[in-house]
Amino acid sequence: MSRKKLLKLGISILALNALGVATYHVAPDLYQIPTVHAEETPAEDEEIPDGAERNIALKFKRMLDDVEAFIADYKANPDDEDNKAGLEDSLAEATNYLPTAKKAMKSPEGQKGFVAYEARYNELKAKVEALLAGKTEQPAEPKVEHQEITTTEEIPYASRTENNADLAEGTRNVKQAGVKGTKTITWDITLTDGKETARTKKSEKVTKEPVEEIIEVGTKKTGVETKETVTVEEKVAFKEETRVDPVLDKGQTRVEEGEEGIDEVTYEVTKVDGVEKSRKEVSRKTKK
Repeated sequence: MSRKKLLKLGISILALNALGVATYHVAPDLYQIPTVHAEETPAEDEEIPDGAERNIALKFKRMLDDVEAFIADYKANPDDEDNKAGLEDSLAEATNYLPTAKKAMKSPEGQKGFVAYEARYNELKAKVEALLAGKTEQPAEPKVEHQEITTTEEIPYASRTENNADLAEGTRNVKQAGVKGTKTITWDITLTDGKETARTKKSEKVTKEPVEEIIEVGTKKTGVETKETVTVEEKVAFKEETRVDPVLDKGQTRVEEGEEGIDEVTYEVTKVDGVEKSRKEVSRKTKK
């Protein structure tokens, strides 16, 4: 069954209900059937504590739901006569019921809660009238706002190398560890309908300078053998010698003290990475 036919059926039922209400006032004894109302939970902004007022408000809400559904149908197929008729009839039903619903809101809470329903009705009514007049809905103007935020970013440290002749070739040593710096940036953020669409830097301030990293690189050759000639003076120990002296009496001795000699010695010295590994004597000359 189409939404239009369902709507017409609903209108007919409402008419019969109205007739029944009139009959009840004339002969109330004829109506002793108890009525049980289904409970519906309205949204927070539509909270109406009084049960009777709440049921009337929710009935009006269902009418608005029908109007919104017909708007969607009409947009999808505006050439369908059923869609057009349903749109007109659903709006007429809500329009006719609005004064009754407003009048039924006796309590301050009911009147306050019904404001949201009436605002929705006015919005839907404007949409229906625009659609039936052949007007297209104009997109709402985007809401553009500006917001200032501050962010903190790291500053990378620079790194350089230094040659060190005391380190073996290929050796790397951290002489000074690098430390990252920090900077504070202030931005102007453009928000369009709550979403960021642009960002412009307003200012930038270094709050901590980075520390440069220094790495030593060894240049000293390893495993290099060198030979060199070295001449040194070396002491020569004296020798002890016993001689027979005919001048001395038998059993008598005389000591002449010895004296160390000095030799001039030349060596060929072999070194590896500057460290002496061996030496070979090349020549020796007695100086004393």
